[in-house]
Amino acid sequence: MCDTCQTWFHGSCLLISDEEYDDLRSSENSWICVGCKSENSNQLKWGALKGEKAIEQVVKATYMEITKWKKNLFTLPRGKAGIHFINEVARLIYLFTDQTVWSELALSMIHVFIPLMLQKPSANSKAKNNAKFLAS
Repeated sequence: MCDTCQTWFHGSCLLISDEEYDDLRSSENSWICVGCKSENSNQLKWGALKGEKAIEQVVKATYMEITKWKKNLFTLPRGKAGIHFINEVARLIYLFTDQTVWSELALSMIHVFIPLMLQKPSANSKAKNNAKFLAS
């Protein structure tokens, strides 16, 4: 029986032997059918957030907060930190343009990512320290 949808399957329908079926039934390990695996793999996850609605709410709230920040951003870091930064922006652009499940959120995520990564934590912050933390 699938531990997610609680549907029972014949061993022959799963194309497994009677022995494999008996092992599966007697096992304490969970088993998930192909349908539920497919459905779960299509659900968006971002950190601890699951599902498009939850992610969208956080991204929109963060964007609204960012638009109120003072204009105190660092310039784009050079070297390793700059490369990582550009790679992440490029990855988000790819998600937007390549019609992935992230397409509807990716552009908003870019709008949040850039100011978050380049925001000065305080007036006395140095670009060198910011680049060090971006690279790690």
